[in-house]
Amino acid sequence: MDDPLDPKPTLFKKVVNDFKLYNSNVNWFVFILITIFSWGGWIEIFGIWSELPLIVNSLPEGWRLPSILTGATQIGQIGSLFYLAFNYFVPKHLSLKRIIFFKLIITSFFTLLLSFFWYKTFFIFGEKRSVGLLTFILIFSLCDGFSTISTIPYITKFFKKEYIIPYYIGEALFALIPSLVAIIQGLGDDLGCKNVTIQIEKKDNFSNIYFVNETIQEAIPLRPIFSVSTYFQIIFCFLLMSLIAFILLNCLKIAKDQNDSRAKKNDNLCVNEFENPLLHKSNLPTIQTDHLKEKILLLSLNFFITFFFYGILPGVQSYSTLPYGNNVFHLSINLSNLFLPIAIFLSVWSYNVSLSQILIEFLVAVLFTSYIVFISVQSPCPPLLETTIGPILICLSWIFSQSIFMRVRCMISTRLERFGEKILMKSGSLTLLGEVVGGILIFVLVEKFRIFKDKPECVFDYSFELIAKNIRMHSIDQIELISEGSLVEFKSPNAFRNYFSKVKLGVFFLICLFTLGSWIDISGIWCELPFMLEELPEGWRLPSILSAISQIAQIGPFIYLGITLLKPNKLNNVYVIYFNFTIGAIACFLLAFLWNKSVEIYSEKRSLYLYVLHFLLSALDGMSTLTFLPYIGEYFAKEYIIANYIGESFSSLIPAVLAMLQGYKEEECNNFENITNTTDFIRKNSTYKPKYSVFLYFLLMFFLLLISILAFTALNYTDFARRARKNRFSWVSVQFAIEDDLEDESNNKSRQIQTQLTQKENKREIRFLFALTFMVTFVYYGFLPGLISYSTIPYSNKFFHLSINLSNILLPFSIIISIFSYEVSMQRIVTEASIPFLLGFYIYLVAVLSPCPPFLNNKYEIGGYLIILCWVVSGCMFMRIRCLIATKLEKFGKNVLFKLGCFTILGQVFGGLVIFLMVDYLRLFVDRKKCSPINFCD
Repeated sequence: MDDPLDPKPTLFKKVVNDFKLYNSNVNWFVFILITIFSWGGWIEIFGIWSELPLIVNSLPEGWRLPSILTGATQIGQIGSLFYLAFNYFVPKHLSLKRIIFFKLIITSFFTLLLSFFWYKTFFIFGEKRSVGLLTFILIFSLCDGFSTISTIPYITKFFKKEYIIPYYIGEALFALIPSLVAIIQGLGDDLGCKNVTIQIEKKDNFSNIYFVNETIQEAIPLRPIFSVSTYFQIIFCFLLMSLIAFILLNCLKIAKDQNDSRAKKNDNLCVNEFENPLLHKSNLPTIQTDHLKEKILLLSLNFFITFFFYGILPGVQSYSTLPYGNNVFHLSINLSNLFLPIAIFLSVWSYNVSLSQILIEFLVAVLFTSYIVFISVQSPCPPLLETTIGPILICLSWIFSQSIFMRVRCMISTRLERFGEKILMKSGSLTLLGEVVGGILIFVLVEKFRIFKDKPECVFDYSFELIAKNIRMHSIDQIELISEGSLVEFKSPNAFRNYFSKVKLGVFFLICLFTLGSWIDISGIWCELPFMLEELPEGWRLPSILSAISQIAQIGPFIYLGITLLKPNKLNNVYVIYFNFTIGAIACFLLAFLWNKSVEIYSEKRSLYLYVLHFLLSALDGMSTLTFLPYIGEYFAKEYIIANYIGESFSSLIPAVLAMLQGYKEEECNNFENITNTTDFIRKNSTYKPKYSVFLYFLLMFFLLLISILAFTALNYTDFARRARKNRFSWVSVQFAIEDDLEDESNNKSRQIQTQLTQKENKREIRFLFALTFMVTFVYYGFLPGLISYSTIPYSNKFFHLSINLSNILLPFSIIISIFSYEVSMQRIVTEASIPFLLGFYIYLVAVLSPCPPFLNNKYEIGGYLIILCWVVSGCMFMRIRCLIATKLEKFGKNVLFKLGCFTILGQVFGGLVIFLMVDYLRLFVDRKKCSPINFCD
């Protein structure tokens, strides 16, 4: 026993005491029964995944099989959605015990059938499909989805919270057991290839059929210790054990004695004074708010864990491991499953942990996941391919990501248990939702867009990299990769000089000045928020309100879109741009006088004039998204698209620089009045005056808009600019006119490229880039702006000011860098896009934890500088991704660029409305009152 006077017991004593405490609350026989029962949750699905190294080369889908299985699994979740709907509208009519019982019987029966029919294939739409395996996957996912929703509520309803740990140990075992069986089954390394002679049917000039013998190489099939059919029969036996354990849990008295319902009722009858919130009415709203924030955070984490763990990662498993060899694929699957129960069993000593520890472990798992996705994007030639460290790194990434994700799920459920059965039902629903969204997303990327590439069989030498390049050359990126000029241009140290040899410098700067007027007024409002926020009645909610107004204002661009669809070529793009500039300049001029005027609406003061002018400017700036890029794409060469995005980035840079010169408003509070006889003080806000007023700032925005109008006029009416138009004397036509001998060669190359590109591949590329544009603008222009105050102001107003302005200042540089690499592959775009999405997720987490985010009181202000880094890097990379996408789509013409603008607006609208509902309607985020006590977050 510990010495009561010893304030810091040794680590060994602490571990022993924690285990004794846990041991006093559980019956180990019931512990084992719950573990055995729980492994029946998804054991047949994981059994199929563990057997993939053997069956992936036996079935026609090949490397695409994991993503297809993932998609089939998510389609099967529709049954769970019906169950959720039925339970919502007709609650308490479905018995948890009966649902679980029938689920175990059905999955056991069909697992036995799987052992006989897994290899059955049929032709569907002219392509061989593994109909037998896919059918069973649909049935299993339909049944196993019920276990995700029902098992945790069943455990917490009939047993103590300590039994959540054996549930997750069992859930880890349903991945471990198939892996152990697969390891015993044996796999070994690739056996190589053998020469096979086949007969090929051919026709001569007179259509006479004859046969020619041809020798090809064929992969030698793997030879395990026992067959795939025997493997699935073993899995069937484990499902029977799970069914028996469940029956015993409901029939044995020793299990019924572990029912926690009576204990919960007794606990509710007697609550000590400190724990009873009714005796502390003044703190009740704070307690409820803290609980709401904790629920939102934990449920969000649960969604993202299953999004990655059950959705994204299974679909890329083959692409991330098979390039290193079949044995690496085998070990990654089975070793990661082997460590899952160990990770859960460690939770016995740490199942009551803080939110910060859960967040840290989650972020560590996300880092390993990012590495796995990066390797998959680089397939079939990932980094460190011919080294020892490459396979080790990918195996470790799989082991740590899977183990940590499973452990965090266990800790989340343990924390949510105290909120009751309903919240656990919601947790199960979000688990399914994350799995479905992630699975469908990776299925579309792999099966529809074919973003990932597999390796041809029987290629083991170092020349494989050359073959992989040829594969990529016939992919959706072949225009850029086939063109030798573009490769030389990207790698050449003279890329900057080569680029400007294709453009007229004067026209380049005119386009930059013209597109400067695209969003400069709206960017000016956002950069001025640190000064406006303190004077306007909405406070911290103002960014999300303005974001929502911006999205509602996009009805203007949609009206314009409808007119162009119904009456094409009736609206002159040039005149529309002039109209936008004129109205925008007038609105910006009025904003300088009316920005701080407020009106009382429904007993609450609102900045009505700011709302109206912001709405008008947003509608006009949205029109610029639909008109500027098509205008440049129609009249100028694709190299000028970079000038368009440089000008657009300057529309954020210049307002940011002006705001930086204006100074920032730091909140300084002084203790000046003692109240009562305690040591508490009221803090008074100190005033700070910027170097020039908000009024003058918006007048400067007005003059910058006038400069944009003059630049646009010069582009349309000066001979210098008109000669640079590609329908007149572009640099290409001039070069061909001077060097006639290059014309035939160029035409031959163009014809060769066009014959290699198919219409289907073009559509895949366009659709994927449209989808990526939607996601980028959903996050960057819609969702994140509404969180900027909640993610930065808690660290101080200085970081609010710097986050807005530094990110805007650095935007042009991210676009200028594109001059050196504006023609890149799809894999490169996907890899670069993943980084800002991860940073955006961190910003979201900080906003959820507002007003007490991580590293708040760090003396080095790490939290503040970290959030600035996230805002700057994410903003620059999102802007660069938009530029790369537009450059790739330019070759498809004006209409495609117009549709790109539509998806840009659509993503912005949805993102803004979502964050508005979360912030202003549901009030899910919490701000801190001005001059709160110093120990507010202690």
